[in-house]
Amino acid sequence: MTMRDQPDYDWELEQHVPDLERIERYGLGHTDEYGGHWLEDHVFLGVAFTDALPEHEPALKTLLDLPNRLRAVRCDFSLAHLRQVQAELHEAEMRQGRAGATKPEGVIGLGLDVRRNVVVVRVLTECSDVAERLKSQYGPVVDIEFGGPAIAF
Repeated sequence: MTMRDQPDYDWELEQHVPDLERIERYGLGHTDEYGGHWLEDHVFLGVAFTDALPEHEPALKTLLDLPNRLRAVRCDFSLAHLRQVQAELHEAEMRQGRAGATKPEGVIGLGLDVRRNVVVVRVLTECSDVAERLKSQYGPVVDIEFGGPAIAF
């Protein structure tokens, strides 16, 4: 395959930007139900809601330039809830060392995966007790990944 045969992903993304911005603005008006949005396979606009999907999907389609590319799904947690859990975990589990650097003591990273509707928690491999405690405390809103240890130079 030559460079000419490869899709122009920048152009594909660019054509979706206005619709992605509209989805985000719509979601900000429905924070209790909005679970986030994403671009899927460079073609489809994914969006998730915890409730009222039959109302949200047609309402969103009227706002979009490419409404036939919208893929609305139900999710368990709102984006606001995911962010709240992420902030709570950061405050409780991410330890600060000297000069503000994160000092690994179990949890070594946090992130959101809106497509999977979870807070991703990266835990040191040797800290399975931390992983078990967090999974027990937070349940399905967290997805535990193991990694590390941190390397000091």
